[in-house]
Amino acid sequence: MKKNICFIVSSPYSFYFLKNHFEKLTEDYNIYLVANIDDKTRDVMDNFEYNSYKSISINRNINVIKDIKAIYDLYKYFKQNKFHSIHSLTPKAGLTTAIAGKLAGIKTRIHIFTGQVWATKTGTFRSILKVLDKIIVSFSTHILVDGNSQRNFLISEKVLKANQGQVLGTGSISGVDIEKFSPNADVREQVRKKLNISKDTVVYLFLGRLTEDKGIIELAKAYQKLRSENENVYLLLVGNDEGAFDEIDEIINNREHFDFVGTTDTPEIFYQASDVFCLPSYREGFGMSVIEASSCGIPVICSDAYGLMDTIVDNKTGLRHKVKDVDDLYDKMSILSKDSDLRHTLGKSGITYIKDNFSSKTISNEWVRFYKELV
Repeated sequence: MKKNICFIVSSPYSFYFLKNHFEKLTEDYNIYLVANIDDKTRDVMDNFEYNSYKSISINRNINVIKDIKAIYDLYKYFKQNKFHSIHSLTPKAGLTTAIAGKLAGIKTRIHIFTGQVWATKTGTFRSILKVLDKIIVSFSTHILVDGNSQRNFLISEKVLKANQGQVLGTGSISGVDIEKFSPNADVREQVRKKLNISKDTVVYLFLGRLTEDKGIIELAKAYQKLRSENENVYLLLVGNDEGAFDEIDEIINNREHFDFVGTTDTPEIFYQASDVFCLPSYREGFGMSVIEASSCGIPVICSDAYGLMDTIVDNKTGLRHKVKDVDDLYDKMSILSKDSDLRHTLGKSGITYIKDNFSSKTISNEWVRFYKELV
């Protein structure tokens, strides 16, 4: 008889990170999914393989009344189904799941850390958020971390003990589909034609949430400096605007040389159309976009934030700059704007690095192995 495993997240969109794992795990286990699912997100669930799902409201922000209700609803659901193991992803889902699972007597309670909101915070708020992560650890039986540098950070911050936290394979929560994320000259030409970008223009890509924590303001300032010296460059922004775009628009003040295309369901085409990927983030748990870019054969410029230490090999697959340092970021962007041979060399090395370390098939096999050893 197949054993039952329940995965819990706040938003059903987070299940996309686990999509390939579900396909593998359903061969041997019954998979149940829990998330805050409403009429707008119900169709999202059609993209995953599972046996059953349950909608439970798990609020992303701290709200004592709503959090207590979420814990109670999870507790009832866990008691009804007698899961062999429960597995949470994202901070609030982790907190409510760990407590509810402990109260419900679930023997195997797993949480995976994919980044820390409190890493860039200060004062009392930082301390509170750290305590909540420590509660997750104390109420869980198994802790996974999606990168070695993040695990080291959590140990240094005394959230984890030295013997806690397991990284599956070489890290990342899902790895990269190396067939989907690969160089494509035809797509490159099509996307550039649609965006009216010439074939010899050096395109710098940012793909992610447009928010201060991603270093997007520093990127705009560094690009504006580069653009004043080199007209053959272009900045392409892809992702959801979380309040930063107006400031970016004001800094660059020339829409002929940069574009914002919003969110996308096909991120690979923008990697394929670009020459350099930039992620000057203040904090990252791992940096999935970095390994996606490398898989597409473009060099990466990223900050030295702890979570990004696993995603590139400095001076081999990309260039690293000091976090929040506009001048250092500009220097790295300038180097790659002038040296097409270096861009090609770094990009080619990136493809090999991802194939050797972060193939989605390899990572999914690691998840299956983890559960077989556990169950």
